[in-house]
Amino acid sequence: MNEHDNGQHDGPEKFQPEPHEIADVPVRTQSKLGIASFILGLISIIGFIVAILVISSFIMNHNFDDINTLKARIEAHEQDFAEFAPVLTGGLMVILSGLVGLVGLVLGIIGAASRNKRKAFSILGIILNAILPVGLIGLFFIGIILGGSQ
Repeated sequence: MNEHDNGQHDGPEKFQPEPHEIADVPVRTQSKLGIASFILGLISIIGFIVAILVISSFIMNHNFDDINTLKARIEAHEQDFAEFAPVLTGGLMVILSGLVGLVGLVLGIIGAASRNKRKAFSILGIILNAILPVGLIGLFFIGIILGGSQ
């Protein structure tokens, strides 16, 4: 002890809230729909990237002069499904990724609108699920602009 110590200590027990104060505050948990939206957003983006890699690896393994050569070969060998299965698989993966993203976007919006829930995962889910459609729409318009200039 020193000369200025009067025996009163400001210990942790002084700052403990009363038990009835803790019970009055509602516990806010993460929205389960928001968590589902976040997970679906990750799945849709990863699925889209995998689909692009599958299609790109197929195109890189075959030397096509342009898109018309690929179209002509597909039409000439319609019965030979195994040769063009990676393109079909990649196309189906793109479509499924878009549908998963759409479901995740709806879940994220519902999760963000819920009361007494934390909204971090809902907002992250909305952002992740909106990347794919906004990106595809942007690519569509870039294609129209570049296609019109030739």
